[in-house]
Amino acid sequence: MKNLTKIMFMFMMVMSTVIVISSNNWLSMWMGLEMNLLSFIPLMFNKKKKSESMMMYFMIQSMASIILLISILWNNLLMVSNLLSQNLMNNIMIISLIMKMGGAPFHFWLPEVIMVLNWNSCFILMTWQKIAPIFMLSKLKMSSLLIIFIISSAYIGAVGGLNQNSIKKILAFSSINHLSWIMASIYMDSKIWIKYLLIYAMMLSLIIFMLNMYNLNYISQTNITPTSTLFKINLTLMIMSLGGLPPLLGFIPKLMIIQSMIMKNNLIILLMIMLSMITLFYYMKIMTNMIMNFYMTNKWMLKTMKQEKYQFMIMSMNLLLPFMSFLLM
Repeated sequence: MKNLTKIMFMFMMVMSTVIVISSNNWLSMWMGLEMNLLSFIPLMFNKKKKSESMMMYFMIQSMASIILLISILWNNLLMVSNLLSQNLMNNIMIISLIMKMGGAPFHFWLPEVIMVLNWNSCFILMTWQKIAPIFMLSKLKMSSLLIIFIISSAYIGAVGGLNQNSIKKILAFSSINHLSWIMASIYMDSKIWIKYLLIYAMMLSLIIFMLNMYNLNYISQTNITPTSTLFKINLTLMIMSLGGLPPLLGFIPKLMIIQSMIMKNNLIILLMIMLSMITLFYYMKIMTNMIMNFYMTNKWMLKTMKQEKYQFMIMSMNLLLPFMSFLLM
């Protein structure tokens, strides 16, 4: 019965996103966002953790939905079209959508909520829950206000993860930094954000699969958890790919965005590239702690997991897909 309930809420969450994408009316999009909110909250429930995160998520999302609804009703223009005027209400809608996605400077709730979720819910929150707000953002008239959110998200996502020991918080700030690249693609009126989000979700799913396999939540656990050498090499490659190092998979979408922005906003893309280098620093904290140090084998951690075939599959995806993805460019 419990699994049937989860399946029902998952189906509602998927259908709510489909409603947002297939709508040509702002009110129906808002309704899809509300369905998405109410279907995800039961999936966040965890008996071992406190429920304050669910309340925090509900309050932030409800506040953003109220702001969005007020701006929609104030516009008196319900159809999505190029006639969407009134820059003030347009900017308010952008602010509400950034708040829903957890972009800086409205990011304070995202690391705290992710910290108490399980890995599956973390993946949904960092990927699927952003599809509907990003789609709505792409339908809005772009303004200079979005540049402020792009730069602030790139900065907070880079600097916020420097002093963190929790892998979940590191991935949360990494998600904020990747959100800045997606918003930059939207600002350039490009459809590259679809490819970027797809590749980012693919990389994050593989990383979370490997972390969940050994129940790794903190960097310090990499010293005491017995893992195979192939697992360490594989996770290192995936983290480097998430940082956007060539010639791995994560470099391809960043290269496409750089090519689309280099002729128009040189300063912004240069700043984003420099801030992305900072994210590599706290990625390296995970890698060096795991590879350069020998782990301590405790008696209660002697369970070995024979899943080498999955490791080879993940490694081949990370190394071979970049060459295949050049066909998408």
